[in-house]
Order: sequence, then structure tokens, then C-alpha cells
Amino acid sequence: MKALILAGGAGTRLRPYTITIPKPLLPIGDMSALELLIRQLARDGVQQIRMTVAYKANLMQAMLGDGRELGVEIDYFCEEEPLGTAGCLAMQGEWFDQDLLVCNGDLLTNINFADIMTAHRVAASEVSLCVRKQEVPIPYGVVEFNEELDLQAYDEKPTLSYWVSMGLYVISPAAKQHIASGTRMDMPDLHLKSKSAGRKVQCIPVEGPWFDIGAFEDYDRACAAFNASPDLFLQPPETSPGVRT
Repeated sequence: MKALILAGGAGTRLRPYTITIPKPLLPIGDMSALELLIRQLARDGVQQIRMTVAYKANLMQAMLGDGRELGVEIDYFCEEEPLGTAGCLAMQGEWFDQDLLVCNGDLLTNINFADIMTAHRVAASEVSLCVRKQEVPIPYGVVEFNEELDLQAYDEKPTLSYWVSMGLYVISPAAKQHIASGTRMDMPDLHLKSKSAGRKVQCIPVEGPWFDIGAFEDYDRACAAFNASPDLFLQPPETSPGVRT
């Protein structure tokens, strides 16, 4: 299997941490978030990893090298101009010759990545995206009223529930036809273009721990979860809960 890790962002919401270190290299326990992700990918059968880099790319290359110490082959695609989370796919040429795991470099989870690939192939999808149920508390009283301004409902501090993208995808090479080479495109646009073209775009519900470390509170929660139970993330899961293969 091959994986493309998106690691080019500047991590502005985590400044001042990211003034000197790129977000994927922030520590989770005694290793960086990126190293932990790469170890998980290698554990589940990924042999080749390409990283899209831009901000402080030299630090990531110096820390990870060619990947041999982590049990994989790593190379790097440096973006001279930001191409978005999907635009870089059109620039991968012959390297992108098979179904490809694509993941954000700043996520902490414990997924069996082989299960995700199997679910994609069984469904014959052009694009698959992993999704997770996320609860969002609203710290206010939510009011509904009609055109005459008469109160219709009042819900004090409700909790809303949504399916959210986890920043983890499987993309088939055929999806490159929806991306103009050298132009910016993000994953939501690719998903919708693929669907509009009549291709199968599958959502893969996933249970279990998941953290996007893009903001201070999220990073703190991720570190606390890892420190409380490192084996949950370091040991291979038999299967990914909720994933139907």
C-alpha cells in the first residue's frame, strides 16, 4: 500500500508553538504526531509514503529522512504554491498508480488502515472518506419562533450531533481526472466533483479515538488521551470499530 501524508500547513492556530516547529512534529508522548502516524501506517502494511511539505519542510526531512528507521520508504513533494488538500494529487504522476491512502499529518487516531483500504475496494469507490460522529455543545438557549415572532420552541444548551470528516481518505487514480494539474483544490471539492460525475463516493463510519490537533485545546486533549493509554494507539487494533469490510 501507498500513503500520501498532507503536511504542508503552517499551523497558524498553534502559534507560538509552530513558529519554530511544524505542526506535525509537535510531540505526542515521546514522539512526534507524524512519527506515530507513520509507525501506524507501516504496522498496517503501508510500504511507501510520500509527504507533501512546504512550511519548514527541511525540518521534517531532517527528522524523518528516507523512513528506513520507521520501516517504510519516504519521499517528499514540495509545494512551491499551496495546492490545497486535493490539488497535489494531480501532481504525483506515475507514483499515484494505485488506490492511495491520503491523510492529514496532524491527526491522532487508532485505525486499522488496511480495513479502510479494504472497505474502499469492496465498495468499488472512486473516493472514500472516513467519518466520525462528533457532538457539538451549544452554550446558549436555542430559540425558534415563527413569522409573527411567537415563540415556538426553546432548547436550553442543546448538544448537536454531526458526522464529520476525519481527514483520512482513500482515493483511486481515476479521481485525478477531476483535478486540473497545478491548480488549487480541496478535498470537499474533489468529493463533490466525483459525485457529480456519477462516480461512487463512499463514507466510511469509524468509531474509536480521533483527534485533530489543529488548535490548542485539541492538542491538549490528544496529549492527555495518549498519555493516559499509550497502548491504545501503539498496539495494532484487530479491526477498526464500525468499519464494514
